[in-house]
Amino acid sequence: RGRAACARHEVDERTRAFAAHGLGLMAHATSRVAVKQRAFAALRPIVDDARETSSNLKVAAIHAISLLHLDGAVPDEAALQAQALECLEGYYLRDLGVSEQLMQSHCATAIAKLIGRDHAQAARYRELFAKELRRGISAKRTSADFARSCVLALGRLCRPVHDAKDPDASYSRLLLDLFRDHQDQQTRNFAILALGQIGGTWNRQALLDGFGKARKALEKPWFALALGVYAFADRESRRLAGDEGAEPAAD
Repeated sequence: RGRAACARHEVDERTRAFAAHGLGLMAHATSRVAVKQRAFAALRPIVDDARETSSNLKVAAIHAISLLHLDGAVPDEAALQAQALECLEGYYLRDLGVSEQLMQSHCATAIAKLIGRDHAQAARYRELFAKELRRGISAKRTSADFARSCVLALGRLCRPVHDAKDPDASYSRLLLDLFRDHQDQQTRNFAILALGQIGGTWNRQALLDGFGKARKALEKPWFALALGVYAFADRESRRLAGDEGAEPAAD
């Protein structure tokens, strides 16, 4: 139908990419598993196809899969979620060379969005992405996009850190190390933002300390943004818990 509506009887790359995003949004908005399954059946071949080199289309398919909005407690949805994770992780781990690393990097944030921090597989993916950040899965993965994506994925996957002994405290410490030492400026910025996404009083104090010490003109705004993200999530969690009137301690 799309080809019939086009003057040249073909659908261009960008239109296909928007259609892929549309499939993801439609799957996200519905509770019908059959619709989600049909969307994934259309999207997976784009990610799996080694001959598909369109970055617009492949990235659109990756993020559309991340929008499937699946409940792991429902058997049919859990099975579909497992297939989606297999697809995204499989593409992420392939050794495809520099030309595809930007596209592959999007899988980390897509996986994090698909499962969240409480999924049974969250711990495994936290460690997978932290390993990428510590030393890289392969020496050939040279693109800074992997580090940027893995940092943001940890922001979604890690549980709040209130104490240095909390289970996910090591990831917050890793993010602070990346902020200080990573050679890519955007990775450093995203590491700070991820601390705000993770939340917890330990991270909050680290952000407040960093804001006070930041000297570079471009660093302070990222600390401020991260604190805003933290405060919004904290307020929402208190609202859902029925404690909306309480305010965090002033600093």
